[in-house]
Amino acid sequence: MGKQWNRYMAAGPVDQTTLQLGALAARQELTRMHGEQQAAEMIRVANQEIAKAAKKAPWILDGLTSTEMGNSTWLVSSLYNIAEARKKF
Repeated sequence: MGKQWNRYMAAGPVDQTTLQLGALAARQELTRMHGEQQAAEMIRVANQEIAKAAKKAPWILDGLTSTEMGNSTWLVSSLYNIAEARKKF
């Protein structure tokens, strides 16, 4: 996850239009891969995981809202999988 974070942070902030288009594209990709209901659930869970992490490291929100990292389907999938794995233990 650190490698991905560093890559997106090195690319730097992007404009609002790019962020909005990226969010739309990411949601469409997740829907294509998992179906609409599962994609919505994955995004909801990923947002919960981000909120938990941001309590200890509030700077995370700035990075996710100003770069394409916040629109990463890889990040959504990874956070969802981490949350699901946590339920099993």
